[in-house]
Amino acid sequence: MMEKENTLLLIQGLKKYYDGRLVLDIEELVLEQGKVYSLAGPNGAGKTTLIRIITGLAQPDSGSLFFLGQKIRYQAQSDPHLRRRMSLLSQNPLLFHTTVYNNVAFGLKARGWAKEELAERVARALEAVGLSGFAKRKAWRLSGGEAQRVALARALVIDADLLILDEPTANIDQKSRKLIENVVQKLRDARKCALLLATHDFDQARRLSDKTFSLYEGKLVPSIIDNLFEGPLRESDGIKQMEIAPGLFLQVVTEKEGLARATLEAKDIILSYQPFSSSARNVLKGRVIRTSRQGPLVRVTSEVKGLEMDALITQKSLEEMKLNIGSEVYLILKTSAIKVF
Repeated sequence: MMEKENTLLLIQGLKKYYDGRLVLDIEELVLEQGKVYSLAGPNGAGKTTLIRIITGLAQPDSGSLFFLGQKIRYQAQSDPHLRRRMSLLSQNPLLFHTTVYNNVAFGLKARGWAKEELAERVARALEAVGLSGFAKRKAWRLSGGEAQRVALARALVIDADLLILDEPTANIDQKSRKLIENVVQKLRDARKCALLLATHDFDQARRLSDKTFSLYEGKLVPSIIDNLFEGPLRESDGIKQMEIAPGLFLQVVTEKEGLARATLEAKDIILSYQPFSSSARNVLKGRVIRTSRQGPLVRVTSEVKGLEMDALITQKSLEEMKLNIGSEVYLILKTSAIKVF
């Protein structure tokens, strides 16, 4: 592949094994400068392993990574100048047993910044995360949400080319969550750096990102995994079908053959009490088994021949349709919305 001028990170042929098990298998991934990406997926899908490899904390078994056009090497102490242009907020960051100021300033000191510049940059970073006036506080006296915001300020203060946030809003209070999301949105608007946000919150991923992708069993999926199907493909009268459960078929558009996987975003499923005339080729009958709020929307999970499918509708639609657990419902799926890989 020809690298674009604005390519920040290029990953090719990446494989990683643990105890003989393949946990990452990525043919290609490209991150461009100035964009926000969300990396979604369930626990154990490989998100943290990928982040550790990008930041040099783990070594791939095969494949190549290029950052700003330079190949990343994994020998000890190699390419420190490249890694200093990345900044990581880990899922459970550790703060040093000192003041908030010293925690935030640590990365700048390690990079040799002059003392006279530290105070201004630290103040800006703390203001960005809503912690102005916290510089002299002791890190061990902070709440969990405040500690997470200090760790974010420590990542922000470096002005890195690539900022990586690994589950930054998991297990923190709502105020801190909102402040962190606001920081991500401001970074997105400013376009000063690329940002990779690893999250299991699909709603957050969609709201904050220019582009989303998912990891499933170590492989990249070309969309957020709301609904994941797997099965053999077959063609009849020029129409491709995927058998996603015994006797349950979806019409799909693809040139692939044999066993394949497909994804369908929950927002692309229409729910109805009865089938209706439309251009959609796939109409399935199911039964509502679960509902849950997801931001301003409601996620409705239906069972179709033993297979669970998620749809997103408004609260008003839920009330108008009078959907309850056990309600029979039709799921209308547009063929064009089903992504086969």
